[in-house]
Amino acid sequence: MMTEADKIRRLNRLYAVSSGINEAIVRMTDERQLFQDACRIAVERGGFMMAWVGRNDPAEGTLAPVARWGKDEGYVDAVRITTDPLQREGLGPGGTAFRTGAPAVCNDIEADRQFFAFRGEALARGYRSCAAFPLKFEGRPVAVFMVYAATPLSFDDEELALLMSLAENFSFAMEARERDAQRRRMENALRASVDRLGHQQALLSMASRLGRLGAWEVELPSLHVTWSEELCIIHDMPPGYSPSFDDAVAFYVPQDRATFAGAFSACVRDGRPFDLELQIVTAAGRRVSVRSIGEAARDASGAITRVQGAFQDITDGKLAEEEIRHLAEQLTTTLESITDALVTVDSSWCFTYVNHEAERVLHRSRAELLGTNMWDQFPQGRGSPFEAAYAQALSEGHTVEITEFYPPLDTWLEIRAYPAQRGGLTIYFRDVGERQAAQDEILRLNAELEQRVKQRTAQLEMANQELQAFSYSVAHDLRAPLAAIGGFGHALEKELGTEPGERARHYLRRMRAGVVRTSEMIDALLSLAQLSRAELRWEAVDLTAMAELSARGCREAAPARAADFDIQPGMTAHGDPRLLQLVLDNLIGNAWKFTTRTARARIEVRADAGLEGETAYSVRDNGVGFETAYAHNLFGAFQRLHPQSEFAGSGIGLANVRRIISRHSGRVWAHSHPGEGAAFYFTLGSGPA
Repeated sequence: MMTEADKIRRLNRLYAVSSGINEAIVRMTDERQLFQDACRIAVERGGFMMAWVGRNDPAEGTLAPVARWGKDEGYVDAVRITTDPLQREGLGPGGTAFRTGAPAVCNDIEADRQFFAFRGEALARGYRSCAAFPLKFEGRPVAVFMVYAATPLSFDDEELALLMSLAENFSFAMEARERDAQRRRMENALRASVDRLGHQQALLSMASRLGRLGAWEVELPSLHVTWSEELCIIHDMPPGYSPSFDDAVAFYVPQDRATFAGAFSACVRDGRPFDLELQIVTAAGRRVSVRSIGEAARDASGAITRVQGAFQDITDGKLAEEEIRHLAEQLTTTLESITDALVTVDSSWCFTYVNHEAERVLHRSRAELLGTNMWDQFPQGRGSPFEAAYAQALSEGHTVEITEFYPPLDTWLEIRAYPAQRGGLTIYFRDVGERQAAQDEILRLNAELEQRVKQRTAQLEMANQELQAFSYSVAHDLRAPLAAIGGFGHALEKELGTEPGERARHYLRRMRAGVVRTSEMIDALLSLAQLSRAELRWEAVDLTAMAELSARGCREAAPARAADFDIQPGMTAHGDPRLLQLVLDNLIGNAWKFTTRTARARIEVRADAGLEGETAYSVRDNGVGFETAYAHNLFGAFQRLHPQSEFAGSGIGLANVRRIISRHSGRVWAHSHPGEGAAFYFTLGSGPA
């Protein structure tokens, strides 16, 4: 059972995790790096065995790993958590948290045989409890943050609430980054549209210079037609082709023939020139846009003798114009639909464009701003960081970004100023007051968390001081009365001599036995307290020699007992030799004690390779055993599964074993069945906890 001091330490680690991840949220811009840092902080600061983030993969219907940290050993790649509630692989904490949008927890993986599909893989790696927290975008789960602990019942309501708050901060960061990415994509699209528009304008200019031009002439009154070679090519006719007047007019599309005929007649009659844009259908069936220009030619007397002109294929130009018109409409639609405000100013600081969002943010209509000077409209901006940023963008020729508070609008503005090639600026800006307030709130929460960590640390130190004071009180205040009771009991027994009856002597023996029992319990409590404070001496140890020393002590205490010891040779490890000797003394001593009713006791001490690559040491016997369901009770102070009258003991030995193994960054557990003996296992970490 977790003590108050343990809970304080646990919460302190979680507060440290929350503080560290909130700092990463503010600092990190890359989402995958943020996820990786969050997993690392959860393991290193929170004391979890492993943490990972799975993002929804709609195509596969699974949570695909994007980040992990800690004791993974292939677990994340081995499991396949589905989002389908009809599959068992989706009924664990990860799938449940994703579907429900609420945290899900499995506080005892070993006991969960119905829903935890990967129970075997988890137990093989030492995971005993797991919690999953949904990460949301616009209120919809898109990923799950999962943490694994080495002990069951590791997540209570307070810890879940703290971790869920952390997941909500995660979701806020994901939404902020996605909005920023959308904005940047729109900016890139806008720049691409502007580049395409410039390219099409260049093509149109080139077409104007290098366009295909032909010449024609019609003699009057014979209407004899002459075409240049280029004009024949435009009509998909062979060079030298000379059509009749009616044949030439017939190349125009039906709706344009009357237009050309009317203009030609007016030119013949009045000498009125014409310049028409029409369409023809060539001999090859191509529909071509053309420009037909005509003017009257006169003789010396002023009489009109012929009509002559130019004929140009303007199809490419028409297509370019249509593309420019389409791009202009697309550009206008883009500028009006982006979520950022946008204005453009020329080199004289006059507004040349204002989009709809800019009208909203600036509280001015487009009609009020277009053509007016920016500083006349907003004189408060003179001498501000905004003016300095605009001047820098113009003078240095590169983009300048700033975020500043603008008092006239009573909000924070994030601004990007892009210099134009021909002078002036394109200015994007948006109201980031809410985001700034959120960042300020995160900073405030971090400061509050740091203060709470300091308070919790002070409480923990006070609890340790009180525990030490209690130990001294037990050693001093309780021993004196016990010594008095024992001494006076002995004196009373001598005073009475042989006169008192058997009942009186029985009472005296019970009284003195109680004194001895209480003294032993005090010694056990002091031993447990000293184990928590003792400094570890880390060095190489010979566990085989230690086990043989413990076995020798047992044989010397009861040389008449029939017992066999099987101690594996060559068992070595690293740790505190004094404390590890105490571990083996307790485990082998218990095996010796609980085999007293066995005709021939057998006690084995071995070292085997575990599933996770670690070495598991074991002490096994063929004694009375116990129910495995109650094995977790054995490692608490004064917890017993057999009455004192059957097997003597203080009830503190296995609690000491657990405390020592924990300080060696290891684990201890037991398996047994009544009448079939017991097996106690422990592992040792690579360094002190």
